[in-house]
Amino acid sequence: IIFQGMQDHTAESIKSLEGFSRAWVEEAQSLSSRSMELLLPTIREDGSEIWFSWNPDQPTDPVDRLMCGDWRDDDSITVHSNFSDNPFLPKTLLEEQRKHLLRNPDTYANVWLGGYKTISDAQVLYGKWRIAEFDPVTTGGVGSLWDGPYHGLDFGFANDPTAGVKCWVYDEVLYIEREAGKAKLELDDTVEFIEQRIPGISEHVIRADSARPESISYLRRNGMPRIVGVDKWPGSVADGIAHLRSYREIVIHSRCVETADEARRYSHKIDKQTGDILPGIVDAFNHYLDSARYALGPLIRQKHKTVGTW
Repeated sequence: IIFQGMQDHTAESIKSLEGFSRAWVEEAQSLSSRSMELLLPTIREDGSEIWFSWNPDQPTDPVDRLMCGDWRDDDSITVHSNFSDNPFLPKTLLEEQRKHLLRNPDTYANVWLGGYKTISDAQVLYGKWRIAEFDPVTTGGVGSLWDGPYHGLDFGFANDPTAGVKCWVYDEVLYIEREAGKAKLELDDTVEFIEQRIPGISEHVIRADSARPESISYLRRNGMPRIVGVDKWPGSVADGIAHLRSYREIVIHSRCVETADEARRYSHKIDKQTGDILPGIVDAFNHYLDSARYALGPLIRQKHKTVGTW
């Protein structure tokens, strides 16, 4: 067994390791493309293996591209392991992760779940949201004064999930209480699936993506009689995002893990050459947040409507 540095100025010596059949690269998120190019053809004995262990940083890191991204091939095996997989996890550490989730949800995924680091300035909802447990009936003792509930539904496509949410508004705070979502959910199964996770949703108005009128018509005839297509207008996405950010804060119930994940990852586009944050939004990690926009459609329309005279 030998130990070998893999920084760019020492990696050239890796080429002298011919004959080795096993390599283990620790802290592989720091591995450069140059070092990767030298290592891969060096460990080439029949049946040889290269093991990488790393804490993900960016999806563009060479190790992530090789094991999880566009460089991956059928010969690789990737295992994602978190603190929850540790059978000897001390209670102190378990409590610390819980506190981190409540204290700083924006960095929680990277520190505790092996998620990529996000560029905070690029995050659409950075600094606007937190995770908490709440009950709209009893929270603050003013449950009857909450506006809502508002329900929204975003239809899935290919690998994107069909996603629905239930939310409330009180004292300039948006509360997202429940979520329901699944990729490749058959339309025939949608009502039962959503109803199980958002009880009573079918009794309320549900605002859904109006780009799918045939799906809305089917659901209206098969268990969601009050579902309607949401109004859209030029700039409605930007107006919706501005509306979400206009709340004093957005509180996401701790059971709404997918919504929280999107709040963490929904981001502006970034110029690859300069790193500048662009006005456009990446069309990803937005299914549950889109359904929240749909749910709040009339509030957004009212707030951002234009009045003119002639």
